[in-house]
Amino acid sequence: MSMFGYSDPPTRAARSLRRLNHSAVVKTSYLTKVAEIEIADNDSSEAAGQGYEDGYSAGLARAKAEAAEAKSAEERRIECALAALSSAIRAVEQTRAILDSEMRTTIPRVAFNLLERLLGRELELAANPGRDAVARAMSLDDSDLTAVIRLNPRDLEKLGEISDLTSGREVSLIPDSGVEPGGALVDLGGA
Repeated sequence: MSMFGYSDPPTRAARSLRRLNHSAVVKTSYLTKVAEIEIADNDSSEAAGQGYEDGYSAGLARAKAEAAEAKSAEERRIECALAALSSAIRAVEQTRAILDSEMRTTIPRVAFNLLERLLGRELELAANPGRDAVARAMSLDDSDLTAVIRLNPRDLEKLGEISDLTSGREVSLIPDSGVEPGGALVDLGGA
């Protein structure tokens, strides 16, 4: 009996099968047919195993290639970022060098101009310190009250016209040797 539950045909008449490759007719029996099926099953299992191995190997190779490509792309991105950073650093260094150069030329010029103005102001104050004292005193009060201003007699001699400092207010100037040079005493609303 065959493995499929069929009884074997009588042995007296052997059947012939013709193969697809047009080979000569080969005599076969049901037993040989079962053996061929088993061989085909074994071949199929081996082919499936070989196909799995081939597919696994191909997938592994593809994954390695994709990983290498991704790594290469990441390395290119990092190289671009480093190049941009390097370029920015060079630009900052160039800007710093330009600013340093400008500061080396500008700072002495600004310092000289400031010193010149300060010295000019000091010379102006030394030439007419009473005028500066009157200007300071009048800037402290916004009222229209009459002002009596006491100045050092030397400052009063150099004072000149002060109407631009008094804003139309009535002002009396009195020489007072008790007031130090460059100073002023102001009485508002007094006589």
